[in-house]
Amino acid sequence: MKVCWFGIYEPEYSRNKVLLSGLRQANVEIIECNAISQKGFKKYFYLVQKLRLLKNEYDVIFCAFPINYNVIIAKLFQKKPIVIDAFFPLYDAYVHDRKSVQKWSLKAFIYYWLDRINLYLVKLVITDTSQHRSYFNSLYKKAQIAVIPVGASTEEFYPINTLPTKQFVVSFHGSYIPLQGVEKIFGAAQLLKNEPDIFFRFIGPQRMFDDFKKEIEGLKNNIETISWLSTDILNKKLNEADVVLGIFGDTDKADRVVPNKVFQGIAVKKPVVTKDTPAIRELFTDEELFLVTNTPEAIAASILKIKENHQSANAMAVKAYEKFLNKFSEPVLGKFLERLFKNLI
Repeated sequence: MKVCWFGIYEPEYSRNKVLLSGLRQANVEIIECNAISQKGFKKYFYLVQKLRLLKNEYDVIFCAFPINYNVIIAKLFQKKPIVIDAFFPLYDAYVHDRKSVQKWSLKAFIYYWLDRINLYLVKLVITDTSQHRSYFNSLYKKAQIAVIPVGASTEEFYPINTLPTKQFVVSFHGSYIPLQGVEKIFGAAQLLKNEPDIFFRFIGPQRMFDDFKKEIEGLKNNIETISWLSTDILNKKLNEADVVLGIFGDTDKADRVVPNKVFQGIAVKKPVVTKDTPAIRELFTDEELFLVTNTPEAIAASILKIKENHQSANAMAVKAYEKFLNKFSEPVLGKFLERLFKNLI
């Protein structure tokens, strides 16, 4: 089988990397048709040109995340079945979750229009949770939608032996967008600031730390902030942690996703604390993850519980890790996607 992996996408982005690796392990031939190197509207003309040169010599075209206008191009300039990785709704992400686009603005209208029309133009839609599938089906009931969780790369995130430290390290890594609820984590750190051996490590864009200067200044003794790391160093840092934190946002989107950081924490076989949501309950139980109500008090209590019951917490982490390998690693997700492609041909 030959698949055209199409769009203006970042090959190293976790979602694309996991699916590409999984398909290649399933012996699927991938032709990458990508215009990420181009700027402005020129990238769309470049994408059309590259696509036409392929002359439909593949079985399926897969519009990789982020899809944007690429589905329309695929519909107009080639003839093979189109599958899209809608991943999450653009309108919901930028208008409701991040609030970076005004609700009644032209850009909001474009995002809403793209979310809907992309569903009409394709044979199959891929998204990451059943909660997102329900959202997309509310836009177009006839859309054929399959769920492929985010997973994590086992080549990049895996357990390694690290030297024990005197501190009990609680790790969070992310971009500090609203769905992550980082203010709740700072609240938990504030509640635990008198616990001398509990240490919070925040890994993310340095510019985002400026938004939380007051919170950070009040916690100088038990936190550190680190700018984005290369994947191999991030893996080492996660392996040094005693707890990995997931997301704690109050937005609707936070209830519909199981993000990279949760799977990455599981992949390094660490206890993971995250918000109890319908999406996380689709995949994991409270015998595998520490699922909490969305408050600093609940996060802090869970961290203390793990610290005081390290052996049972690690046993839970092992359960989650074994499920991850069996259900959410690249070979498993790649094989499932390959079967979906075969059903279209």
